[in-house]
Amino acid sequence: MIEVLTVVAILGVMAALASTAIFYGMGRARVSNTLFDLSALISVGQLRAISHGTPHYLVIYRLNQTRLRASLVERQIPDDGNITWDNLDFTNGLGAALAFNVTDPDTGVVTNTRAIERDTITLASGSGPDEGGINFLDPDADGVIRTLPAPFSAIIPTTAFNPPALNEPTTELLAGCTFCINGGGAEYGVIRFNADGTVTMMTGGPNPTRLPGGLLSFMSNTAEGKDTGYKMLVISTPAGVTRVFSP
Repeated sequence: MIEVLTVVAILGVMAALASTAIFYGMGRARVSNTLFDLSALISVGQLRAISHGTPHYLVIYRLNQTRLRASLVERQIPDDGNITWDNLDFTNGLGAALAFNVTDPDTGVVTNTRAIERDTITLASGSGPDEGGINFLDPDADGVIRTLPAPFSAIIPTTAFNPPALNEPTTELLAGCTFCINGGGAEYGVIRFNADGTVTMMTGGPNPTRLPGGLLSFMSNTAEGKDTGYKMLVISTPAGVTRVFSP
C-alpha cells in the first residue's frame, strides 16, 4: 500500500512538473516556474530514492553557453566511492559520468553499467532583458538575506565566485549556486537523495558531504524582475527540507 501511494505521489509531482513547461516567458513568471520545477524535481528525487531503494542524484550543470540543465539520475548501487565528485567528465553524458561496475555472482564478469537519467529540466540562460532565460543573483549582493531561519540557519548564503557586477543579475551558475563547482572544465553541482529519505550534498567546498545544505539564488534580468527582487531556493541536509526565500 505504501509503495502504491509513493508511486501515485511521484506521478502527481511529475504531472505538475510537466504542466508548467509551457509557461516560461516573462521575468517574474520565469523565475517562479523555475523554482516550482526544481522543487518538484527534488521531491521526485526523494520519493524515487525511497521507493526504489537506490540513490538518486540531482545534477545541475551548464549544458552550453545559453542552456542550463537539471537532471535526476538513478544509480542502482549505494556505493559511490569510485566517483571523483570534483572532477566529473560530462563528455559522454551523465549516464557515463555516474557509471558503476556490476559483478556477475556466477561468472565473476564485471560489467560497466551506465546510470539512468530519469527526469530532466532544461533552462535557457539569457544575458539580455529581452531574452527568455533564467538568471542568478549572487547571494553576496546587497539586500540578500544574510542569516537564514531554522532549520536552515547553518547554511551560509555566500559563493566562492563573484561576478563583476555583484548586485546585478548574472548568467554565471557559480555565482548563484553555493554548492556548484568548476570541475574537469565543467560547471555543476550535485545533491544525493538516499534510500532512507536523507539528503547529502556531493559538491561544494573541501568536505561537501558535511555541508548543512545549499541554495540557488535566482533573479530575472527584466525591469519587472529586478523590482521584484531575488528568489532563493534552499535545501537542508540531512532532512531534505526545501523552502523559497524572497525579499
